[in-house]
This record gives sequence, C-alpha cells and structure tokens, in this order.
Amino acid sequence: MESIPSERMDVDSLTSAEWWALSWSFFWRGVCFTVVSSLAGGVAGGFVGGIAGFMLAVSGRDVTDYETAFGAGGFIIGLLIGLYLLRFYIRWLLKSRLGGFHLSLERVA
Repeated sequence: MESIPSERMDVDSLTSAEWWALSWSFFWRGVCFTVVSSLAGGVAGGFVGGIAGFMLAVSGRDVTDYETAFGAGGFIIGLLIGLYLLRFYIRWLLKSRLGGFHLSLERVA
C-alpha cells in the first residue's frame, strides 16, 4: 500500500472553491454509481423476469397472477446488486483524488 503524504484538515477550514470541488467530485461519482447500479439491476431483473415469465408461459400459467412476487423478487435482486456495487463505489471514493483531497481511513479504538 502506498503512503500518501497528508496534511490533516478541519472541514471548517475549507474555502468555498474547495467545497465546490469536493462536492462536484462526490456528485459525479455518485451519478456514475447510480447509473451503473440501475443498469445492472435492470439487466439482472429483466433476465430473471424473462426466464421466470417464459417458464410460467410454457407451463400454461397466467403471468399476471405472479406480479406481486415478481415485483418483490425484482426489488430484492436490485437491492442485492446495489449493495454489492456499493463496495466498489466506496473503494473508488477512497482511492480517488476528490477536488485536491484524498479520503483516508483512520482506525479508532
């Protein structure tokens, strides 16, 4: 792990320009995360829903009888994918330069 020279800063000492740069850094990464997790959830939900719908249609059952179950299943799949991708988002934030700053973890007792 590389050592990054650091100067500990108090949040209250940031200038307006530093706040804007830091806010923008978080914002655009958050937008990217939202788009990617939405697309991944949509693809996974479409895939699983398509297979389940096909299986129900082949068995002769009415798909509309299972709308609530499909909705709940889609929600759970989307939630799990979002939680899985959240790990990558946090790692991305911790490894990035954010408006001239770098986040670091500090272990506390």
